[in-house]
Amino acid sequence: SAWPPSLDAAGLEWVVNLGAGDGACTPGAHFDPANCLALQEGTHRGLFLEGDAPSVSALQSSIEALGPAGAAGHRALNVYVTPETIVETVAAALPTSEPALLKVDIDNADCILVRKLLEVFSPVILHAEINPLFPPPLVFRQRFEGQEEDIGEAGRLRRLARGQSVSGCSLSALLEDANVGRQSAHLQGGSRVAHGGTLPYHLLHVEYANAVLVREDALEALRVAFGETSASTLDASDEAKWRLGYLCHPLARHLYGREFAARLDVRALADPGAPAEAREARARAWLEREIPGAEAA
Repeated sequence: SAWPPSLDAAGLEWVVNLGAGDGACTPGAHFDPANCLALQEGTHRGLFLEGDAPSVSALQSSIEALGPAGAAGHRALNVYVTPETIVETVAAALPTSEPALLKVDIDNADCILVRKLLEVFSPVILHAEINPLFPPPLVFRQRFEGQEEDIGEAGRLRRLARGQSVSGCSLSALLEDANVGRQSAHLQGGSRVAHGGTLPYHLLHVEYANAVLVREDALEALRVAFGETSASTLDASDEAKWRLGYLCHPLARHLYGREFAARLDVRALADPGAPAEAREARARAWLEREIPGAEAA
């Protein structure tokens, strides 16, 4: 069978939604796979984390509308989290270390929270917001804003008002943070392992400003099932998948005016004819213009 034994782990009925909002499941730019699986499709149990109280109230109403039997499978927490609190908060409410899905979108250096969570948890699929303006291999991370005035809804709205161009994490930063301390099964002495706790994550595809990563054992199963019939399972570089999912997206130059507000032609950072050093220099020059004195490493 192509189904890896590591995917038989208990807990795959769970999804974790960090930034669940009001629980809505809508198509388009605000698509939330965790809300859809748990609250609309009803195929999974959900752990929902959301800091905004009115949104949590609407979320609770959606859960209660499922009836006593349906609602009993879900847990909603009205809480704002930081890198220091995220692991303890999730561990106290989630009865497994290997949920089917972890979705992260809180508009505050999401990749740093991913790094903390994946030190302990090993979801099969990771869906996280990225800053798509920085193509691989450029690594950009917003510093997590963890002061008291930055954590709440007012802080989130201030970050959005500053502009999305200098917030969040690039795709390469997310991949780096998701794979800290992880190693391919082929380097662990075999091609199949009994659990997925230390397996790395690979990019399936980019959905405009979101990246979908999959654990190595699940990727192998997907490639057996779909082969080259899906762009997600093609053996392509991260940059090629970024180009397909963002740069060549028909809305990339227009949706939300992201690139216009950034005063940046992203094609300059993705120029295949320019060496990596030149592309990095262009990104640094743009950052210095937009946020003078910003630290860059």
